[in-house]
Parts: sequence; C-alpha cells; structure tokens
Amino acid sequence: MKGSQRNLGAVRQINALINSYINDRHDKLIVGIDGTSGTGKTAIALDVTFSRDDTSIISLDCFWNKKIGRRYAGWFNIKKIQSSTESFRKKNYGEKIIRWEHNKTERKLSIDFQKKILLIDGVFLCDTLLFPHIFDKVIYMTAREDDIERRRIYRMELKKYSSYEIKEKQVQYALFDSEWSAYLRKWSPEKNADAIIRL
Repeated sequence: MKGSQRNLGAVRQINALINSYINDRHDKLIVGIDGTSGTGKTAIALDVTFSRDDTSIISLDCFWNKKIGRRYAGWFNIKKIQSSTESFRKKNYGEKIIRWEHNKTERKLSIDFQKKILLIDGVFLCDTLLFPHIFDKVIYMTAREDDIERRRIYRMELKKYSSYEIKEKQVQYALFDSEWSAYLRKWSPEKNADAIIRL
C-alpha cells in the first residue's frame, strides 16, 4: 500500500476513534497522538485536523525546553503543556498564543481553544509520570522500521541537509532510538494506549 493510501486510512481510523470518544461526551477532549520519529504522525494528525471543524492541533515540538537535548524523554516544558491544556478545557477561552524557539528563531502559533477537541502529536505520551492527567485518550501509531528509516531520509533530503548534517542527524536518531526502546519496554504503548494505528 502506498504511503498516501496508508495516511488516508489512518486519518479515517483516527476520525472514527475520535467520533466514538466524543459520543455522549459534553466536555472537551484532549487526544495524544504518540509514535516514534518518522511514523508520519504529525502529517496524519494535521490531515485529521483539516478534515474536522471541531478540532485544533499542537505539536509537542512547541513545548521544547531548549536547555535539554530533544533525544531525551523530558525535553519538553511540562508546566507549559499543563498550562495550555488547562486553558483549552476552559469553556470561554478563545485563542492561545504559544511561543517557542526553533533553530535559534522564535516562533509563535495561534490556536483556537474554542474547539471541542485538541490533538497533541508527540513522543513518549503513554508515560503517565511525564504526562500526568494531560490526555483523555492516547492513540499510538506504529510503522515498519524500513518505512520509518525511509521517512527520516526523505525528511533530511527535503531539508537539503549537507553530508555533515546528515551524519549529525543520524547520531541524534540513534540516541533517540535508544531512549525510545527504553520507553517501549517500560510503558508498552501497544498495551497501554487507548488505540493502535498500524501504518
């Protein structure tokens, strides 16, 4: 199955899951989209958001704590995540401006918190010590290792990395993969997530 077809199938599955989650639910819903780097979760989560009128999205990258290397499980600012999700749950909260730094450039994102559903795509989301009482549901996305590697290479080619930058990125991926393996052993997202999407 081609990548675009897999993505379309995943979008349909996630939409069906969300519809089942919000059935008979009157309060707001926060859904985590978990998966290792290279599964395509960010693109799929965006497609889900674009296909719905009731959904906003934030990437975990927006909460990056620049003082901590991103390969580690605790690289995000958990207080900022908690503050943002608490704001989302308020009935009359409007737009939320989230600021973060990427490649020494400050970025900001305006998110509509009047929507009923908030998707947060990221990594390590089944770790309830890192994310206490954040998510109502977590959907775990997994893919074959060769597909993950292919996506990672494509991402580097798309960004026109130099050979040196590619080697540096591969080192970062190796370190991240070590952390991810430890996460899989400890938190077993295939067992503990509310749903699994296999790409």
